[in-house]
Amino acid sequence: MSGRAGLGIVYRCISTHLCRKAGFSCKVARTVAVTLIQRFGGALNLYVHFHMLFLYGVYADQPDGSLRFRWVKVPSRAELARLSHTLAERIARYLERQGLLERDAENSYHLEISLSRH
Repeated sequence: MSGRAGLGIVYRCISTHLCRKAGFSCKVARTVAVTLIQRFGGALNLYVHFHMLFLYGVYADQPDGSLRFRWVKVPSRAELARLSHTLAERIARYLERQGLLERDAENSYHLEISLSRH
């Protein structure tokens, strides 16, 4: 999976969650995030992954054209579980469309490693 595609999926999923939790659509509210793309693990092994920091709230459009920050409550365990499940499903669907992942009869996924893509 390209880093941009994965980052986009994660950002849109969390952003949509925050907008909805604040009571807005993504058309009238904006989120803010900073992402660090780390390319190596602690042992200097290749291990590309993201560190994302989101403000836990949204900037909502006001009638006068200004933006106002609206905090949202800290997520419950159930919300985090649903968000994790949604992220996993969206990333799996993307990988499936790219031909890198296949579902089996039990609806589980199997990763297809293709050396020709690297």
